[in-house]
Amino acid sequence: MISKFTDEVFEKIEEIYGIVLPLEFKRLYRDLEQLPNGWYNWADFSRENTDYLKKQMEDVMGEIADEIDELEWNDNWGECPNTIHEVHHFIKSKMKSAPALMPIVSHRYIACEPTSVSPVFSIVGSEMIYYSASLKDFLKGKTITQETALTDLTQISFWSEIAQ
Repeated sequence: MISKFTDEVFEKIEEIYGIVLPLEFKRLYRDLEQLPNGWYNWADFSRENTDYLKKQMEDVMGEIADEIDELEWNDNWGECPNTIHEVHHFIKSKMKSAPALMPIVSHRYIACEPTSVSPVFSIVGSEMIYYSASLKDFLKGKTITQETALTDLTQISFWSEIAQ
C-alpha cells in the first residue's frame, strides 16, 4: 500500500523537487491503489528517497551532457554552428531551458511539463527514444512501434527533438 496521492502530495512533490507535474501523472497516480513493481514512490518523502530521486534526476542530465558529442543536430534548430564548441554551447543552453526529466522506473522518464499526455522516454546515456506514447500506455505495457509517426506524439521541448 502506498500513501494516497492527493493534491497536497502533488504540491509537496513539486515543492521538494522544483518541478511542475504533468497532468497525466496526477490523474494516473491519484487512482493508483499500489505502485507497479519497481516504480519510484514520489509520495515517500523520507530523506533517503528524496535524495535518491533528486540524484536520479541530476544523473540523467549529467549522462546526457557527458555524451553531448553523441547527440545529433536537429534541423529544427536552424543551421548547425561551425565549431564543436558552438554546438556544445547551443545544446547545453537548450538542455538548461528544457523541462526536468522525472524517473518513473529504471531508465524510463517523463518530462516535468503540465501536458495532458506525458510520453515516456527511455534514456541510457545520450541515447533517448520515445518508449510509450503516454504514461497510461506505459502502465498498460504499450510501447511505441515502428509504425508510430513520432510527429503524432506529444512534443516536449528539446527532449522530443533529440528523441526523434
